[in-house]
Amino acid sequence: MRSLAAALMLVALAPGGAQAQRGAGGWERYLEPDRAQGERYLHLGLRRLVTALGDLDASLDPPQHLLLEQALLRFERARVTLGDDPRLAYYRAHALSAWERPATDGGTEHRTEEAIDAWTRVRALDPDLYPARVASELAVLHMRRHEFAVARAEYERALERAVPRPVELGERFYLPTGPERRLRFLHGPVDRGTLYGNLAEVTMLAGDVEAALASYRAAIGESGHPVSRALAQWGLALALERSGDHDGAIRQAQRALEADPIPPQHPVFADLHRRHGPFSVLHLDSVFFEPPYEVHAYEALGHEALWTDQGGDGGDHLTRARRSWRLFLAEGGTASRFATLARERLARLDAAADD
Repeated sequence: MRSLAAALMLVALAPGGAQAQRGAGGWERYLEPDRAQGERYLHLGLRRLVTALGDLDASLDPPQHLLLEQALLRFERARVTLGDDPRLAYYRAHALSAWERPATDGGTEHRTEEAIDAWTRVRALDPDLYPARVASELAVLHMRRHEFAVARAEYERALERAVPRPVELGERFYLPTGPERRLRFLHGPVDRGTLYGNLAEVTMLAGDVEAALASYRAAIGESGHPVSRALAQWGLALALERSGDHDGAIRQAQRALEADPIPPQHPVFADLHRRHGPFSVLHLDSVFFEPPYEVHAYEALGHEALWTDQGGDGGDHLTRARRSWRLFLAEGGTASRFATLARERLARLDAAADD
């Protein structure tokens, strides 16, 4: 049986890159009390980071942002003796990226600026330390600030450095625990299909829809996970819509609905499927949209596809499609480069409802 403590220790001992190897000093660091104390704080901080990235029980666990603050505090203590250790900088950047809490204005508070600085520092300390992950995390942060051109460049950089996920025969016989899966996220390769899908999304938001179409098709071809593939299919549908191919978009949305990978009877996802049906993949906790109102464009297209599939008799889906376009505009879509298209689609569906 593999324990979390053993797995964390193996990760903490493994050098992350060239500079980590140069600065580790071999076994000497364990003969130096100060450095050993720094390694201990790094290990304790990593334990809290891994816990915070998991599914927390609100009745038993502290809020995620408090766990991340505890991790950051231990990383700061580790830095007193470990200095500019790339591993330490890498874990600290992850904690800052994941940190969020409800804001007093009803939104969500992030530490985006600190996180961007932290990831930039990781890259400066060791350019070869998980370069695809570093670029991907920077892209997400720039997406959050709606800096789509910068995010696009980071995703392209991530694809240049991404490696195929190795085949692990042991996975056939061993189901990793939750903490081990989160350690794999921290230290494993980034899925190329996911990177292509994210690149496609930011390229579409930047206005280059034709390039986005190519990236979405690449994402569908390279996705190693059904969720990534389903999200790419949804993205391709919306990109076709925004390229002017409405009929192709409806057909692609129908394929995306049919390919929804969330099983309705799954003990974890049954409630999600009950609330969202074949749109469930768009509402997974790990899925988010920047800007957030983009999700309504996907749902509007999907409901219109269902309405069309029922030969125009699915009045409820027509109502939901119109409502989704209204939500798209009401929640900020009027500032989108695709606002005019949204108004045109809403007007057409309103006319269909009147008829």
